Amino acid sequence: MRRAVAAILCVTALSGCATGLQAQTYKARTAGSSSSADVDGLALRGFAIDVDPTSAPQLTGIIVNRGTDGDQLVSAATPAASGVQFLSTNGAAVLDLPAGRTSGTGWALQFDGLAAPLVPGTFVEVTLQFAKAGRTTLSVPVRSRTSSLEGRTPAQDPYHEG
Repeated sequence: MRRAVAAILCVTALSGCATGLQAQTYKARTAGSSSSADVDGLALRGFAIDVDPTSAPQLTGIIVNRGTDGDQLVSAATPAASGVQFLSTNGAAVLDLPAGRTSGTGWALQFDGLAAPLVPGTFVEVTLQFAKAGRTTLSVPVRSRTSSLEGRTPAQDPYHEG
């Protein structure tokens, strides 16, 4: 009988773990592989900085203009680099954002003159300037552009034995 009572008390006590307003699961969180934000009718989605040892880091993402007026991404800045260069597949100097349309994937922001190497798993503050929506700052995750194990030393391979 004592064991049954002890088991019931144990189950009752443990069933209350991580409940209430302070629980770890109380708020929705992103997985951390990209950043999103909303600013004056623009939905910024899937923003991330991809790094690899053979080229300059690049920020990519999608911008949806949910407003009734067109807008443009006119500049960007970050304390992590001395310069940010706009790259596009059509050679434009700014990113046009027509009303009711998405930016697509034919653009990127390249970071030049890094203050320090960008490390996957960390976050970088990036400020975007839009012609009409104004300025917004995102905390953008840095991720590795390559996912293979090629080129890693044995010390970097957690499964290496020997």
